[in-house]
Amino acid sequence: MGRSRLDVNIFADAWKKREQANLTETQKFWDLRAEEFNQLTLENEQSKNNDDVIEFLLSKDALQSDFEVLDIGCGAGKYSIAFAGMVRSVTGIDISPKMIAFSKENMEAKGLKNGQFHTIPWQSLDIKEWGWEKKFDLVFASMSPAVNDAETLLKMNAVSRKHCFMSGFVYREDKIKNYLINKLGWEIKKYPPSNIYYAFNILWQKGIYSDIAYQDREWTKNWPLEQAVEIYSYQLRSFSSDQLQLQEKIKRYLEEISNEGMVEENMKAKTAWLYWQVPSI
Repeated sequence: MGRSRLDVNIFADAWKKREQANLTETQKFWDLRAEEFNQLTLENEQSKNNDDVIEFLLSKDALQSDFEVLDIGCGAGKYSIAFAGMVRSVTGIDISPKMIAFSKENMEAKGLKNGQFHTIPWQSLDIKEWGWEKKFDLVFASMSPAVNDAETLLKMNAVSRKHCFMSGFVYREDKIKNYLINKLGWEIKKYPPSNIYYAFNILWQKGIYSDIAYQDREWTKNWPLEQAVEIYSYQLRSFSSDQLQLQEKIKRYLEEISNEGMVEENMKAKTAWLYWQVPSI
């Protein structure tokens, strides 16, 4: 028996029911974190921390000298810059104009001329209008919240000639975030199904059998108090209808645990890499 449309829609509908981001608020959030991500990009370039992803893609023949690559949610250019030294061209897109400005700056600093960057949300990008149907050899989305439903997932297939890659959290524990949830008297929700879960199943139902690999990660971040207040207020916005009161409470609780105006967050996570080849028909 063939796959029914209902089979695909079970996962597509469940994914769509998850909270959908307001694009205006999303842009503000990532603009807020642009300098942080730019610093991480510079540090990663020096330490070659992205070599594991590069090696994974090379093992799939997904990076070749004549390839055109699309980097969805490129941030400050961490992967776009690495790809640019290996392929014909790289196109990076991001919702944050500050991220895009850093991407351009970092690409120029490396003396690379084969990259271009655009400030546009993947969710609203019209691939026909941009002339991107089957344009790219690799479509890449690393930890990108832009791939957040079946439509944005399958749009990756629509612009890819062959290879697709996305990564995301399987689960994630944030010490300070959980502390705030407890202080605010809310229940810490069990980690919901991730984007990877929905993407894997939707691709499966469409006859695309992706490869998946897992990594365990631990890291620490330090934020100035005011920035931490904005970050956690955004992340916990769904818990309260009174956003001003929520922000005031978060600020008070963070002040209690801050050290010389800084807030340290310790995180543990399991991430997944999802790779697949787009059918030629």
